[in-house]
Amino acid sequence: MMQKHWLFENGFSLIELIISISILGILLTLAAPSFISTVQRNQLSSSVSELHSILSLSRSEAIKRASYTTLCASSDLMNCSDSMSWSNGWILFMDNDGDGIFEDDGDAVLCEINEDCLLKLSDSLSINVVLTANVSFITFDLNGLPIATANYTASITSCSNDTKIIVNTTGRSHVQSDC
Repeated sequence: MMQKHWLFENGFSLIELIISISILGILLTLAAPSFISTVQRNQLSSSVSELHSILSLSRSEAIKRASYTTLCASSDLMNCSDSMSWSNGWILFMDNDGDGIFEDDGDAVLCEINEDCLLKLSDSLSINVVLTANVSFITFDLNGLPIATANYTASITSCSNDTKIIVNTTGRSHVQSDC
């Protein structure tokens, strides 16, 4: 009489492995575009939050220091630019005369008397985010009121609508998102 030995093997066969990898590939292909748009929305949200917080900081520093503060677009992080594009960075400084121009004598001592004082700077934004404004700088007076109102528009390439940061006449800023 012959005995039957059942041989149990653990693991996957080659066909099962190929089918599993194919299904995984299809699922990843479907999920990747959604993931990319999520990353871009997060980059936009982060950039908008950063600008919104620096606008609030600029206003609060003006009130706290009882002085003018200016937030301006800057490409070299030392001088204000006349560009309406804020994507290359910006600087925040205490503006003694309220003219919107960063005036520093270039020595190692910052915040000397009769000299503008650099408070904060930020370099370029994420590569997918484009930030523009209707002004190249905004100055807050000692009461926290802006000399002029401003509208900032941040956008990414994958979204047809923009996110806006609006500074009203009282100096408060709010975010309006359509994306």
